[in-house]
Amino acid sequence: MLTLLKREDINEKLWNLCTDKQMCIYAKTWYLDIVSSNWIGLVINDYQAVMPLPVRKKIGINILYQPYFCQQLGVFGVFDEKILHQCFKYIDRHFFIINYHINFFNYKLYNVKKFSKKANYRLDISTDYQTIENGFRKEKFVNIKQLSKKEFTIENCEPQTLIDFFVAHHPKNMTLLSKQSYQILHKLMANSIENNRGKIFAAKLSSEILGMIFWLISENTAYLLFSAVSELGRKEQAINFLINHFILNHQKQILTLDFEGSSIPNIAFFYKGFGALNYEYGHIKKKIFNIN
Repeated sequence: MLTLLKREDINEKLWNLCTDKQMCIYAKTWYLDIVSSNWIGLVINDYQAVMPLPVRKKIGINILYQPYFCQQLGVFGVFDEKILHQCFKYIDRHFFIINYHINFFNYKLYNVKKFSKKANYRLDISTDYQTIENGFRKEKFVNIKQLSKKEFTIENCEPQTLIDFFVAHHPKNMTLLSKQSYQILHKLMANSIENNRGKIFAAKLSSEILGMIFWLISENTAYLLFSAVSELGRKEQAINFLINHFILNHQKQILTLDFEGSSIPNIAFFYKGFGALNYEYGHIKKKIFNIN
């Protein structure tokens, strides 16, 4: 049985226990509350499975959308192909416009041609560093070794420092995010750090910040949620340094490093250099989505 619940009617404990099965941060109630001001939930068979639905209205039309900083949603918990079909059919009937991402587990089980695919690279870091390093592509291995000769230092930073650094060094990308999106990002980083599940690291060379990464850690997975790099940082490979530093300090402690992308070829190539594997997820758009 499918039951649509308003946010205030959702049992947070049962919802979050249900989403634990896929160990995905995006479906947690605290995370959804930050990235979506108005989300509702589809509950299947008394929290056997759940489906978060971020909703907004435009000229009176309900739109199902994918929030910023929330890569994958879809159905979580215990489900089969039949349950997925029921859920996808439900949203197709109840939303006029859909721009929504379904998670890897949904896409793997229910991969239909009408869903476009998106790439997400993940790296197993549950083993020792030597084993992880053996998986590096040759040029990545050489680059990382060269970085050890540079006098990089690591510094913990505040959320606003990362946002300001991004705005200063990514002017072409700055307008891709609205003022509200920056506020959401700040709140997400601050909440994560306050609750000991987030870290912002900056790579410095000669006291100058060259690159920064916000890591969110949950359920034995570390998500590379946001990053920024200066022009000099690209030349000095600051992001390579920060990722390798994280692997060195979290090997065997965390199961997976989730790079959060990417379908952009050069970014995918960069992440694959660490030995990361592609775990594809699905993208639903209303104009091409119709479940019979």
